Amino acid sequence: MHQSLGARDILARFRTDETRVGTAAGITAEWDAFDSTQWRRWIVAADDSNLLQTWAYGEAKAATAGWKVTRGVFRARGEAVAIVQVLTKRIGAYSRWRA
Repeated sequence: MHQSLGARDILARFRTDETRVGTAAGITAEWDAFDSTQWRRWIVAADDSNLLQTWAYGEAKAATAGWKVTRGVFRARGEAVAIVQVLTKRIGAYSRWRA
């Protein structure tokens, strides 16, 4: 969620006379299928984004602190309507329990 937009505001974008919010909205997600140039265009178009969503921030966190970066674009009817940069990091060791 963007800090200045609530879920209700985002979902209202997809509400039409013919559809209800939800799966009928035709929202699709695409992950890590674009380059930094396209990402920069989306950030500029968003107008009110922040440092935490920039490509450079994600790359810096990956290089210096071991974070894994995943970037996604959400589309409604083929049009990009939201982007997200997700940083994940494993904490602790993982071992599978064996019987």
